Amino acid sequence: MVKNKTIVNIGHHEYTLMGEESTEYIHRVAIYVDHTMKEIMASMVSVSDTMLAMLTAINIADEHLKLLDETERLRKETKKLLDEVEALKRSGKPLSVVPMAKTAPKPAPADKKTTGVTRRD
Repeated sequence: MVKNKTIVNIGHHEYTLMGEESTEYIHRVAIYVDHTMKEIMASMVSVSDTMLAMLTAINIADEHLKLLDETERLRKETKKLLDEVEALKRSGKPLSVVPMAKTAPKPAPADKKTTGVTRRD
């Protein structure tokens, strides 16, 4: 595949990034990382660049893992529902659509970031 090369600004530093994704997507990723860094900086009095990078990585990894867990939960729920539909079809009973109650847990608010990390050197 073709590698796209683009210059982005993250945390007041320019970086040249290359990837197979579109330049628009690469910029979107950089903007997300920069925004996350700014949120962390706003909640801290003083933090080194290294600690800021680490906290940003931890926050993004936390969001990523929570989304993976939610995706897996939704896949299981979808499979269960599809299995129930198949069982109903095999039973020969007429199917009717009934509105479902919302049972999915609400996602954590975006402002709850992991910023308190004890560093051990």
